[in-house]
Amino acid sequence: MLVAKWVKEHLDDEWHAWFNINWLPVPEIDLVLAHAVYGVSVIEVKGHSLDEIVNFGPQAAEFSDGQKRHPAQQARTASQKLSSWAKGLGTTPPDGVPWIASTGFFPRIRREDFLGRFDHSEVIRQTQSMLFANDSDGVGQFIQGLQRARTNPAFGGDGPRIARNLRAQVQWFTEEINASMNAPDLQNTPGKFTSPNTRSGADNVASDIASEYPWGEEGSSNVVFRGLPATGKTSILLQIARQHAHLGAKVLYVTYNKTLATNVRGETARMSNEDEEFGVGPDGGWKITALDLWQLYSYVTDLQLPAKMASRHYVRWERKYDKKLARALEKFTERFDTILIDEAQDISEVGFRYAMALKDSDASLFLAIGEGQSLYQDDLAPSLIQWMSQVDDDRHLFRSFRKSHASDLVIKAFVDHGIDNEAATKSLENIRREQKAQKSAGQPQGHGTIDQIRNAGSITLREREGSSLDPAVYQWELHEYLRKWREESADGVVDALVIFRRKKDIDSSAVRVTLQGGGIPYTDLLQEGNRRNPTPERGVRLATFHSSRGLRAKYAIVFGFDTMRDLPREHHLAAVALSRATEETIVVVAKESPSPYLRMLRTVHSTAQRMRSV
Repeated sequence: MLVAKWVKEHLDDEWHAWFNINWLPVPEIDLVLAHAVYGVSVIEVKGHSLDEIVNFGPQAAEFSDGQKRHPAQQARTASQKLSSWAKGLGTTPPDGVPWIASTGFFPRIRREDFLGRFDHSEVIRQTQSMLFANDSDGVGQFIQGLQRARTNPAFGGDGPRIARNLRAQVQWFTEEINASMNAPDLQNTPGKFTSPNTRSGADNVASDIASEYPWGEEGSSNVVFRGLPATGKTSILLQIARQHAHLGAKVLYVTYNKTLATNVRGETARMSNEDEEFGVGPDGGWKITALDLWQLYSYVTDLQLPAKMASRHYVRWERKYDKKLARALEKFTERFDTILIDEAQDISEVGFRYAMALKDSDASLFLAIGEGQSLYQDDLAPSLIQWMSQVDDDRHLFRSFRKSHASDLVIKAFVDHGIDNEAATKSLENIRREQKAQKSAGQPQGHGTIDQIRNAGSITLREREGSSLDPAVYQWELHEYLRKWREESADGVVDALVIFRRKKDIDSSAVRVTLQGGGIPYTDLLQEGNRRNPTPERGVRLATFHSSRGLRAKYAIVFGFDTMRDLPREHHLAAVALSRATEETIVVVAKESPSPYLRMLRTVHSTAQRMRSV
């Protein structure tokens, strides 16, 4: 968006520009520029800040949002595919198709700042043929950057000389690209349709789904989103909040989870700053009100909640103050145009009553329900069940599991079957048989609604001798992995979650000693009071199974899986703990532990790993 704004304001009518090309049978392309004198260029745009680049090398890069491809390499692949598409049209002019240059563009980073972080000799050479914020200081600098990328590309040999009849080539290319946008076989409009060979990414998926529920056009909407862990429910709610707030709607977000509410406040503030930078939305940005359930009560009643209150006491507190809560609702006059309730499976009857009371008369209500993820109550609130019987749209978000990692299947097994090894194994074998049957029948690969959402990382089971673990084991295992992860990080920042079953079950002081001794900063979410403070997107974070919900990290190390017992909702916690990492989850356990959860993990993990087709 930032680059599109710059192009519109600075490049004249001699230039032709196409953004987000995803309707051709080529990898999705951020930007193609064509000019009769300067030729055709494919540009891969990276909107990351410098702090969001985890590592950058001559062949690959790593970003905080999980992307791993080198932008210049990505652009080169796209340019080659685009050239092949053009050559295959059958209308090639006498001098052939124009040579298509390629480069990567970091519009929010200056070249000198980038080189100050990544000073590898080959990276330095590559960056001379890439575009940075400096190159958008003026049209002349921008054209010079494109020419460097053409004559001395970051990947491949030197570019060819400018063709004698470049003007005719560019004119033909422009006409063909424009004609492709109106081809009769397109199933949707450009910018919405995604070729089978491309994926639009998690944010685009969430944004597209959110755009189906506009604000202020057709009255109110009442919608439910359901899905397993990491199926994009919160991402969709945030995109709805963004799109509605853009247009001036007053938006309220409510969730039971304190950590999640805090992080949503930070994420929506980042979104607003980004939109303001791009010149999108109202002047001064936009904002939503994001509260956990207990903050909502204080927001309406002005009652001071106890600074330290365990979750098991919340229901007692609601009963004690029920009359005061009801009277406060009668006096409270603020109303919202859009209300979003996340993790609604844990919202109490009182909490749902509060949210409903804060709706404007024609407000929209959007709920996200985590299937098999309730942590605090067995059943949905009665008023919530009643409301759901009359919703406009009850939408199930699912993954096809055709290309999922073994860990996704392990998580699904815990959600669906608890600790029933036999049922879980049968379910996995059924998935395998269905896949084989589809493949034998020549059926195309199925897609879920959220297949673009990032999979959970791999699961590593670290078994130690004995029936229980000494705290020294926590210290030793953590020390080894922290050293490994730190060495892999370009800036020395370890992006990891250290997750414990429960605070009272472990001696977390050993972990703190390890972190403090290594000079590694960390955020301690084991302390109840810290859960309403902003949680850094990277770094080491200490959390319980409960408080880790809503958090993501590159790595996670899990202690206490072998102490889990056959208790209500315990299998929901297992699924939460195993789905937090994007690269690897290490589960440290005592080998001889009698825990049925450890037996379940061994069984389903082994079965899932054998399913090579998955």
